[in-house]
Amino acid sequence: MNNSPGIDILEFSKALFKKNSTPAAKDYQQVFGVLQAVEENLTPQRLIESSAGYKKIVRDLAAQDIVKGNIRKAEIDGTKVAEKKALDTEQRKLDEEILRLEAELQSKKERIAEIASSLNGIDQKYQTDLDEVAQKLFAIDHASQQVIGSFDDIEDGIRSYLK
Repeated sequence: MNNSPGIDILEFSKALFKKNSTPAAKDYQQVFGVLQAVEENLTPQRLIESSAGYKKIVRDLAAQDIVKGNIRKAEIDGTKVAEKKALDTEQRKLDEEILRLEAELQSKKERIAEIASSLNGIDQKYQTDLDEVAQKLFAIDHASQQVIGSFDDIEDGIRSYLK
């Protein structure tokens, strides 16, 4: 989808890793030779320069996903805070009512116990969602760093083996 026209570092990388999952100098040179035969104006510098665009795409996509993840996290936190605040408010009102209504004391105390139980469970209730969002954010960051690292390795190989 984001592939630039012509032969660039993306095609070079695909061909290189198709040839050998752990490429050596000879592999770099052979793949470059074949691709240069297809596109005569291909140079090592052009391959390296094309890497910047793909790195930017990876960074931008990762940043977008991280922003979405942070928005989702904020939504969950907001819901949690609102629910907790609502339960805190209700608990205070019921405490006041108990003082005024001795006849209903027992039923009001039961409601307070339910609310207290809900308050104690709110953190646990949302923890799974928060953990899932944190794991996804970590995975996105980790994956983007691996892709960028692969491009860096290929650039180093190009600099070392294609002089």
